[in-house]
Amino acid sequence: MELIKPKEIEVKDIDGDTHKIIISRFNALDGYEIVANFPKTVFNKGESFAQHREVLVKILSHCEKVKPDGEKIRLTTEGLINNHITDFEMILKILKEMGEYNTNFLQVFKKQDILTKLQEKLPSIATKIITTSLQSLSAKK
Repeated sequence: MELIKPKEIEVKDIDGDTHKIIISRFNALDGYEIVANFPKTVFNKGESFAQHREVLVKILSHCEKVKPDGEKIRLTTEGLINNHITDFEMILKILKEMGEYNTNFLQVFKKQDILTKLQEKLPSIATKIITTSLQSLSAKK
């Protein structure tokens, strides 16, 4: 699947380094699925972090990271995202850009105050990621 109306943006990571990212429009069915499920995974306590992560990967799969040599890496898996997006702040900035670029997508979030809610949940999300990673590392030893 090719990117729809690709647009190059620059996003700074937590250290202030600039990264080139190509964002795009969602195709109709992915867009519908994302808009229907993303707010649900942030607001409903019954939704698992795994479901939220799945929607996040789907959003980022419509993006590419441009490496310094010009090579473009499509962010289609958690491994590719973790290898080419340096920190969760970059993810939040990309999400904002994707929301603004995909027409009324961000308006849906604003009406539900989802961005504020997501910002409130970031510490617990980061803790879960770190805990899961540490457990995975210790299990491999």
